[in-house]
Amino acid sequence: MIGKYTCPFYHNSGKVCGKTCMRPEGCSYHWKAKIRTPCIECSKPTGSTSGRCPLHIRGHPPYMAPETLNRGEYTQASDIYSFGMIMYEVFTSYPPYYNIPHNRNLVVSICEGQKPEISYKKSYT
Repeated sequence: MIGKYTCPFYHNSGKVCGKTCMRPEGCSYHWKAKIRTPCIECSKPTGSTSGRCPLHIRGHPPYMAPETLNRGEYTQASDIYSFGMIMYEVFTSYPPYYNIPHNRNLVVSICEGQKPEISYKKSYT
């Protein structure tokens, strides 16, 4: 069987495996040897520490950290980022990215490093 990918893994001897394979992750030996956990939702193997594959990431994109949107990993740092977005809404009275449509373009711009515009409602005292 001829594959369109070449296995990129190294053997213990230091040589590249180089077998042709059908998946970009590597030949069947190396793909099976990689530690994977099943997705909580669909049971597909995933390397994510959250236990969810990229199809089952939960959350509202304006409040999610870029690393969660990119790799689907939930960490303490991503929780702090999300809490910061909640505090942003509390202090400014506007949700994050209120002036941008919430679609795929917003997710891409968040992953590229765009931050929400800081504006606030004037309070009359």
